Amino acid sequence: MKITSHNAGTYQVSTQNTGKNLKKDLSAQKKSFQDSLVLNAQKNAINIKATNQAIGALQTMNKALGHLDEKLQTIINTHGSLQNTQEQIQKTLNTTFNGEKIFDQDFSKLSSNIKLDPTNLKKYAQNISTQQDIYKLSNEIKKERNQTNNAIDILQNELNNKLKTDANYDKLDTTKLKNLANAHNTSALSLSRVSELLA
Repeated sequence: MKITSHNAGTYQVSTQNTGKNLKKDLSAQKKSFQDSLVLNAQKNAINIKATNQAIGALQTMNKALGHLDEKLQTIINTHGSLQNTQEQIQKTLNTTFNGEKIFDQDFSKLSSNIKLDPTNLKKYAQNISTQQDIYKLSNEIKKERNQTNNAIDILQNELNNKLKTDANYDKLDTTKLKNLANAHNTSALSLSRVSELLA
């Protein structure tokens, strides 16, 4: 006579290979991490390029305004003729950098600290008929050049911050080395451990 337990039954033990899934998960995480690094690098490169171009445009603007102001000062000091003054002013206001008119650009989109606005300059430049008009325009040019120099400084500081490397990179952070002794032991690796090591 054979006695069997009421609880006896057939059980299957799962022998699913989790190593394959772990590799897929790690591969997906690595790719996602690499993709985000590439996107961040591309975004930084675009921002750095835009900032550099803006600095170049502002330097060109400052130079053009300086030349114009020299000519205006000559007219003021010598009580010279206003003939061709309007033409010279328009030539300055049409100055371009990389094919774009500088005085039509909005540099404040690169930094909220930039307060450059050539609207007043354009307004004063429209009606030049007396020595007093030349004097007002010259004063406005000086203000605009001040703002241009401030904008260059702001963008240069932001550019330096984007390119600045951490001075502590040459120091070894020993806290990151704990538990690395067994990292070569593949049987001790788990998805959470690998994520921790890669963090």
